[in-house]
Amino acid sequence: MLTAILDRFEATAVGYEMGSVLPAIKCPVLLLQADPAAGGLMTDAEVEQALPQLARPSHVRLEGESHALQHVHPEPVVTALKAFFQSC
Repeated sequence: MLTAILDRFEATAVGYEMGSVLPAIKCPVLLLQADPAAGGLMTDAEVEQALPQLARPSHVRLEGESHALQHVHPEPVVTALKAFFQSC
């Protein structure tokens, strides 16, 4: 899937509708958001739009972290993941 997204994003994303895809996800979802001011790709508005469409959402915004948050400072990501998995 990652190869399709990286190499053929436009073709892979054709027909993607957040309004139909996200409500179909019934399992718990952790949305890790990097800080938009630090280079995070997901905006606060996108998060606000996505969360109500998910059946069981959790959201963690990692202040000061860029899109490559797991590579530069993995500790906050690991902490968020541990808390999420313990809550499931």
